[in-house]
Amino acid sequence: AAADVRVEIESFTTMAEAVARLRGPDGGFDVFFPTIDALPGLVRGRLLRPLTHELLPGLRNLWPFFRAEDGPFYDVGQRYSVPYTVYSTGIGWRRDLVRPAEAPDRLDDPYDAYWNPRYRGAVGIYDDYREGIALALLRRDHDPNASEAAAIEDAVDDLVQMAEAVDVEVSTEGAYDELQTGEYAIQQSWSGDLLSAKRFGSYAADAAGDVAFTWPRGGIVGCDLTAICARGRNPVLAHAFVDHLLDVGVAMENFRWNGYQPPVGEEPPPAPAYLPDAVLAPDDLEEGRFLRPLEPEADARWRIGWQRFMASRPG
Repeated sequence: AAADVRVEIESFTTMAEAVARLRGPDGGFDVFFPTIDALPGLVRGRLLRPLTHELLPGLRNLWPFFRAEDGPFYDVGQRYSVPYTVYSTGIGWRRDLVRPAEAPDRLDDPYDAYWNPRYRGAVGIYDDYREGIALALLRRDHDPNASEAAAIEDAVDDLVQMAEAVDVEVSTEGAYDELQTGEYAIQQSWSGDLLSAKRFGSYAADAAGDVAFTWPRGGIVGCDLTAICARGRNPVLAHAFVDHLLDVGVAMENFRWNGYQPPVGEEPPPAPAYLPDAVLAPDDLEEGRFLRPLEPEADARWRIGWQRFMASRPG
């Protein structure tokens, strides 16, 4: 049945900006889309409403990873959040620019591709200290959530070497833009960015076959969340909206539009022929590694290390 509902959407550049808005005097939003790392602070600040599961029958559609008795790790029992999308962090590259024998999926260690001096000036990573340092930790077969000073120092040393070897580009839009146009040959890529680039990016869809993607097994996976705000005036309607997103048909239509995969249904949606590795299967979340919230002391080490890497880059 039709309802007299008016929807207003407000978007933010950073999670910190969004949280500040929620805390503000006119921050009475009904639904919010937080990240895993922001969730504990939102709960401590009493900015989120505990979920009423009876109003969310669509929870049964979620992948087993989220429905396990002791899961998910970031919000056991899904007290405050529901997963909205899942993604992997992999390596995007151009088939027309990277030699076949040097393609990430042909290397003993796919992460070595970022350090290949042949592609100097055409290698990019995200401007994200967790993703950047985790990439270097995985290359050394270390825990991508390491807190030990020695492991972080080694990873940052490797990133500094990357900067020297390939003059690495650090940006937020590389997978979405420069990889698509061919300005970059190799680019750290979230699966959803590559799947959505053909709709929103700057590259012609008919040339999509030039872009390739691999997710090294056991690499980084992540999810974005949906939550209901404590100060919202329409909690029942907010639950209805969240449940609507959990409907398999609605979720898959949303996926076709935005490129970020919903973790619902028994089978993953079909992947484009040129990006077969960009769609996750339910079991991949068990094998992949999430970037977990760090203790303050460890987080400071990561941030200081990232600053050292950024300062080392040419120019």
